[in-house]
Amino acid sequence: MRYEQFKTVTLIAMIGLSLFFTYQLWTYQPNMQALETSDNEEEYNETEEFIEEREVWELIEPEQLIVHEASDTYSLVEKGSERYAAMVNDLQRLDLIQTIDNEDVSELEGIEVVFPDAIPSNYLLNQYEEDQEMIRLNDVDRMFFYSRSDSDNVSIQFASVKADEIVTIRTSLLASELATMLSEEEDELSAEIAKETDHLEMLLRERLYVTTEPQTVVQKQYKLARLEVAPINQRLFSSTVEVPRQNQLNGEYVYTDGSRIVTIDGTLMFLNYSYPFVADSSETSSRHIIEAGTSFINENGAWTDDYELSNWQVRETSETVDFRMQVDGLPVFYRNNDERDSMKFSVSRAGTQVTNMQRPLFRLDGSALQKYDKQVPSGKAAVSRIKEANETEWNESVTNVQLGYRAVIANRSNVELVPTWYYESEGDWKRVPFDEEAPS
Repeated sequence: MRYEQFKTVTLIAMIGLSLFFTYQLWTYQPNMQALETSDNEEEYNETEEFIEEREVWELIEPEQLIVHEASDTYSLVEKGSERYAAMVNDLQRLDLIQTIDNEDVSELEGIEVVFPDAIPSNYLLNQYEEDQEMIRLNDVDRMFFYSRSDSDNVSIQFASVKADEIVTIRTSLLASELATMLSEEEDELSAEIAKETDHLEMLLRERLYVTTEPQTVVQKQYKLARLEVAPINQRLFSSTVEVPRQNQLNGEYVYTDGSRIVTIDGTLMFLNYSYPFVADSSETSSRHIIEAGTSFINENGAWTDDYELSNWQVRETSETVDFRMQVDGLPVFYRNNDERDSMKFSVSRAGTQVTNMQRPLFRLDGSALQKYDKQVPSGKAAVSRIKEANETEWNESVTNVQLGYRAVIANRSNVELVPTWYYESEGDWKRVPFDEEAPS
């Protein structure tokens, strides 16, 4: 009898153990994040050497410098050239003296500065160590440096398209110094106005300048160095708790703590962070989205390579800011498998809370592996091609035309940067469809 009872107890115990181990196997999920951290600790430390935090003013650069030589005669200073850098530096090394009356500058020689989007004036005036009250504008789209024959000093016109207003300020920069800048011709390309709006004030005409002559640009190939996901995740989730990863059917990797979600594409090249549960927030923030986006990136993985402010938008319930990669002064564009414009940092906010961040998970590793000169058509030729392809789009929605680099990533190890013309239409950047290139 006792023997039969023993067998019964043993059988029940074995069935219980079997159920327990079956449950463990069924629910087991390997701690990939911990494995990545331990196996690649040296690589993380190596990666951190190339990551740095940045201030807002470091990310704001003019999109174009246009030399007004005479009436209807213009030149573009090549962005990324030594002259461009020297000119930007010289135009910042001055004092703002006093506000003066606005005047017609459309026939004057001078230097026009065009920003990629409206720049909050407090960030701009920080470069001159002046208070925002000096110009009484919330933001600035363009500036024009000029002098008259009856003055020894240079004046600046600040233009705000949104406010439809111009403010003119006399500066400490001498007219003779501006004349020296204008007399130089190195790194200049002849240009013309491809498009403009009607307005009495020159700086409020939203002019689109393009080059009129072909130019030679260096095509380059770089090795790519991948950034590790685990350290970025630890910051995004604000916790030391390991966050499980699940392979999805579409090949993406998803990390989540139940409210925040991080998605890595199948190539491990791009990251998307989402915090959708605060999207309906009614709170507002006094921090500008440019500052908030910069701070969020600084705190969650920071920056690699060169990036510049590209644009910012305010919608009904959210705000977004984009910072695009730059190489030798040219913007870099790339569309991944889902056709998303990915060669940039993008941060969105609802109320006071960041709800989304997108970023690359790689950096350009060292100097170019290969480089050679490539001749590209003029901006004028690019405009002609846009009109031929869709004149209605050109007339109604094209707001910008820029020479940039098209990133060709054949594998996860290398990237080819091909000089390519792009145009902006309704906030979306597209390749100019030259005959020898398939549009993308």
